[in-house]
Amino acid sequence: MDTCRRQYCKVMTTKSNIVSANVLADLLEKAVLHLSASLSERFFLPVQYKASESGVKAGSLSSVDQLGIQASLRYGRYLMLLSDDSEQDLCLLVRHC
Repeated sequence: MDTCRRQYCKVMTTKSNIVSANVLADLLEKAVLHLSASLSERFFLPVQYKASESGVKAGSLSSVDQLGIQASLRYGRYLMLLSDDSEQDLCLLVRHC
């Protein structure tokens, strides 16, 4: 995985115009699958997250936040990691941060 990271950084800093979006999406998907399968390299350890509305900052999300949530939902559904009813949970999580 370290070799892959170094090669990715090298290509993105020197020849970023030759890498297509499909190649980047495929690379990201494979990296996530690899990292999630390896307990020692997981980015996020599995935990039960419980947030309540009372601990969340008031107000609405910015358009950038909403766009990020939509992109995350779309990719999460594509990977079959998120269900169709996950939007409210992600909005709550972003507002909690």
